[in-house]
Amino acid sequence: MISIGQFNTLNIVKRTRHSFILDGGRWGEISMNIKEAQINDIHEGYIDAFVYFDSDNHLIATTKEPYASANQFAFLQVVDEGPAGFFLDWGLPKDLLLPHKEKTRAVQVGKYILVYIYLDPQTYRIVASAKAQEFLDQTPANYQAGDAVDLMIIQSTDLGWKAIIHDQHTGVLYHNELFRPIKIGDFVKGFIKKMREDGKIDLTLEPAGNEKHDALSQAILEKLQQNNGTLPFGDHSPPESITQTFHVSKGQFKRAIGYLFKKRLIEIFPEKITLRK
Repeated sequence: MISIGQFNTLNIVKRTRHSFILDGGRWGEISMNIKEAQINDIHEGYIDAFVYFDSDNHLIATTKEPYASANQFAFLQVVDEGPAGFFLDWGLPKDLLLPHKEKTRAVQVGKYILVYIYLDPQTYRIVASAKAQEFLDQTPANYQAGDAVDLMIIQSTDLGWKAIIHDQHTGVLYHNELFRPIKIGDFVKGFIKKMREDGKIDLTLEPAGNEKHDALSQAILEKLQQNNGTLPFGDHSPPESITQTFHVSKGQFKRAIGYLFKKRLIEIFPEKITLRK
């Protein structure tokens, strides 16, 4: 059974002059413009394609990838307004509809808005909703401290940045624990820092323990190799210059170069470090 608003592996039934005709199961045959498919998209008579309704409400397929699929959150630009609602650019020829009933505040053409994309169970049309909270998973999250997660940054608060975790839950990245710039709409890799008793989730962009230590040490070695074996960072370097280059605190940097020094890989000076020859 195919999933509308998602990529599907579909059997190519036949080829016409302008189209591939794909087997849509109970939905019947689905047309896909032949110009969209490259030869390496086709594998033994099957093709991976995104299925959605076109402007004439015909089910069609495309190999183009939208900015987001059904059951995902996304920041999309409002490009037009009509009697039924607002239209959002989601990377496909037919814009995505945000019905008037699904908005939570004033919407302006040209602005970006956080929406959840879903399949309307009554019409089977793919639509957007700005009522993000209603689509978050309300059951307690089952993460463990240290778990790697995909994050979408959605809001800046006094404490930090609010992020959606795996399109399901929300958590917070605290301002005083961030050592690289982020902004609303960013997709970043993060980690679960702590699961609170009240159900809230603390996040971090830094892996814990040895993994974090090894990653920073490797980044320092790579920077040294790219700069003829010398970097202008040492015990006396200002924290801001270290954070700007490596996106970590000075304390983290000092622990990493201390580890490399013990491994006899580098030499440490007040204002620089060098690869050991």
